[in-house]
Amino acid sequence: MYAMAAFSNFGDRRDFHKLQFSPPFLLAYRAWLDYSARGKEYLSYLADERRVLLESGHLDSSKWPKNLAAVRREYPIDENVEPRLRDVNFSFGLASVILIVSQYLKDYPSFADERKKALDIKARKDFGTVIEQKLPQHVDPLEVTEFEMGPFEGEEILDRMRRINFVFQSIKYFTSATRWADSKLSDSAACTIFSDSKPVHADWSPPWMLPSEVKPEAEESSSLPTKLFKVKWLRFVGTEEEKSAMETHIAGYIEDNNLALLPEQSELKLDPRYCVDGGQWRDCVRDQYDLFTLRLDLQVLYLINDKKERKCIYGRQNCLNWIQALAVFRDEDVSLQMKLEVRREGTAIEREYQGLPPTLTAGGGGILFVDRQ
Repeated sequence: MYAMAAFSNFGDRRDFHKLQFSPPFLLAYRAWLDYSARGKEYLSYLADERRVLLESGHLDSSKWPKNLAAVRREYPIDENVEPRLRDVNFSFGLASVILIVSQYLKDYPSFADERKKALDIKARKDFGTVIEQKLPQHVDPLEVTEFEMGPFEGEEILDRMRRINFVFQSIKYFTSATRWADSKLSDSAACTIFSDSKPVHADWSPPWMLPSEVKPEAEESSSLPTKLFKVKWLRFVGTEEEKSAMETHIAGYIEDNNLALLPEQSELKLDPRYCVDGGQWRDCVRDQYDLFTLRLDLQVLYLINDKKERKCIYGRQNCLNWIQALAVFRDEDVSLQMKLEVRREGTAIEREYQGLPPTLTAGGGGILFVDRQ
């Protein structure tokens, strides 16, 4: 999540959290959630097709919908239409939502104080209804004055749009019951993420945003000795509520649909040492265990070394970033422990990575990454 904060040029985590839960994002969260559930590869589709249309003069961005109601009219969410039109509706609906939020972020600082206070109340109420949680006021809406999201020097509007999309994704990160409870977001007195000052480091940015001296490179398929990474699914670890939800889900949805449940002990098919982005690798883990179909998602990932020391690489605060995780994968003998969570019906599991998936080379079976952004 804090890779998104670094990509968005935030120096302190608390400032990033104030942006996440500000009215411009909370008011549009329902629309973003609806369209991102099926937006084709999220912004990769947008980046390809919208750039072509803009350059050819066939798309005037000033004519895109100006509010969320207009988005739903122009790009209706209808699963029964022809697949190509459905993909266009979802993808350009997503783009429209992001463009509307982009403009709203520019306009919001100039709003009168009373309007900001009223929007804050409405935004928290609407958001709470969507996620079925209470969101009290953590931040005075008058404190949130600027939203620097780019495009910065050498960038284009798509970089600003990616940042906005990333912020929405990071909001969604908090909406699982466990993460919401861990962050104490329903208790304004106990929640500290908006007040504790913690740095955001520039090298946490996604790999394509890093300077060349710290950018991780995908290894050549023959440059590393073979390593096996064992994976243990922590099926029976968690609160009583979590364990009950998992067993109910298995006995109900998974067995009723004759789906194959993942094993409790297994090995990774994709060597993480060849990955330049943690989200890209985690998406491949989701694919390996068919988590999208099973309606399960990664909740926490741990690395266990030969000294039985455990390091978190996903799902908790203060986890290793991907550069640090790569160093552990490369330099130590480690196994993984994986804790999963049940996703509610109708709640999509989004892919984290914005680029193309890795492809197997025809030769040695290593990983060749075809998209470095």
